[in-house]
Amino acid sequence: NPYRIDNAQHLANLAYMVNEEGKSYKGKYLILTNDITLNDNVLNSSGTGLRNTESSYKEWIIIGKEYIFCGNFDGQGHTIRGMVCTTSDKYNCYGFFMETNKATIKNIKMEDCCLKEDDANFKARIGILCGYARNSTFMNCEISKSAVIVCSNLGVTVGGIIGNTYKGTNSLNCRFDGYISITEDDYSIVAGAKRVGGI
Repeated sequence: NPYRIDNAQHLANLAYMVNEEGKSYKGKYLILTNDITLNDNVLNSSGTGLRNTESSYKEWIIIGKEYIFCGNFDGQGHTIRGMVCTTSDKYNCYGFFMETNKATIKNIKMEDCCLKEDDANFKARIGILCGYARNSTFMNCEISKSAVIVCSNLGVTVGGIIGNTYKGTNSLNCRFDGYISITEDDYSIVAGAKRVGGI
């Protein structure tokens, strides 16, 4: 039987099991059974940043801070709203999932989410749904009304859905409709070692 994720606490439990217990969920199946709201009214009216101060939102605890998610996550068409990640922790990957390997993520929607990193690491991989995907499949994933805002003087890779992929990763029928910004100090830049993609 699949693991059922019914509410925000269940999502937090998933993050805890991967991050603290080292559970990869390899060969396991997880299903989202409801729409889940993590925060309300995240983005400003233009969709280019947070509506309120960072401290007014509940910070998302990224799934896979130390370990990698290897399971099968089926959103069953449900929506996760209001993910806010403005972590100052110096990780190399940022997203709902930090990193996946041989995972399948499908049928999930996310909206009104914000990933904001003011001083990203060298080679940081940043995407709303997943920072870095290896040998993984993403199907029917839709991100809308969301923003990825990154400042870094170093080489980073940024995507609306996935920050960076490695061989064997496929995305099928996935869509991003939102805002992506990379700045270096006070100047907008997409150049050199910085890489940006909509998906």
